[in-house]
Amino acid sequence: MIPFKYGVVVSGKDFCGRTESIEEIKTFVLSSQNTYVQGERRIGKTSLVFETIKRMKSHRLLVVDLLALRTPEELCSRIIKQLILLENKASFLGNLVQFFTHLRPQISMDPLTNLPAVSFDRAVSVTPESIEEIFELIKTIGKKKKMVVFFDEFQDILKIEDAPWLLATLRSKIQYHDQLSYIFAGSIRNEMDNIFSDSESPFFKSAIPITISPIEQGVFSSFIIKKFRLAKRSIKKEVLSKIFEITANVSGDILQFCEALWSVSAENEVIDDDAIPKALQLIFAREHRSYEMVLSSLSHNQQKTLTGLAKYPGCQLNSADFLKLSGIGQPSSVNAAIKKLTDRRIIFKKANHYSFSNPFLATWLKSFM
Repeated sequence: MIPFKYGVVVSGKDFCGRTESIEEIKTFVLSSQNTYVQGERRIGKTSLVFETIKRMKSHRLLVVDLLALRTPEELCSRIIKQLILLENKASFLGNLVQFFTHLRPQISMDPLTNLPAVSFDRAVSVTPESIEEIFELIKTIGKKKKMVVFFDEFQDILKIEDAPWLLATLRSKIQYHDQLSYIFAGSIRNEMDNIFSDSESPFFKSAIPITISPIEQGVFSSFIIKKFRLAKRSIKKEVLSKIFEITANVSGDILQFCEALWSVSAENEVIDDDAIPKALQLIFAREHRSYEMVLSSLSHNQQKTLTGLAKYPGCQLNSADFLKLSGIGQPSSVNAAIKKLTDRRIIFKKANHYSFSNPFLATWLKSFM
């Protein structure tokens, strides 16, 4: 059995550390205080929320993922689907359509997956009244049994053309749900700040921020060593240090690296520095098609800028050195490329520099480009 899980929500024996964050979120939930959880992608925000509510046992969790959200109709559809899955009662499904006077959703169950499908009459457009109906239903359900509403990747609501009125409508309803706790999570720091810290935003100071930092290395190292031991392997501490460095201490990427190390090793083996390039080659073999698709979708200057970021991370982007090393003619070309790469979330701004969303892409570029 593979000892390391990544790219999925983990809990129980696969969840590591974050005791203080769990207790903090518990306290806010019990006080019906809304919070927003921020941290880098793959740092473990979603797993933290799931594990916290699981340990509480007193509350149910309604999870609505807003990743790549495009329209208000999609938002309504996703909320309704999750409500159906949460209730999991035939009577609830039967009464649901009658609850809505504006949306008139058409609800069916896929016979193969047993998952709900939600669509709307094309003649019906989502209005503030439609959103109010959905959140009134959430409030009604939350009164029957304690519930936490979790909006994941909440910053993607900004992609909707009607984001301002939609945010205002959500805020106008949520502020009266004093018996519910809402948790908002997002991985794009500046966009989450625009929602919760900008005085012009309807959500300004509407939720307490919780910043999720990397798991403390000593705690995470002990967790990883134990996992390898259960798989009848051992790993040298200096190897772990290099893994933390390559992955910038992001837990999801660390676990992916460890899974690759497990895959290229054998029982009773001591994993040392020689295993690192083998693990990286395995990761590259699995992901090289996605890397090539990324590069093929970029312009020539964007490719050069991305490769330059990987190979010369210490260079100032508009400096003469970076322009010369990366082969780009003008600083304006670098600025345009950076904007495009950031918009596509291939890279993201961290403090005063840019980092790769996928650190293995950066390593691959350094090795093969």
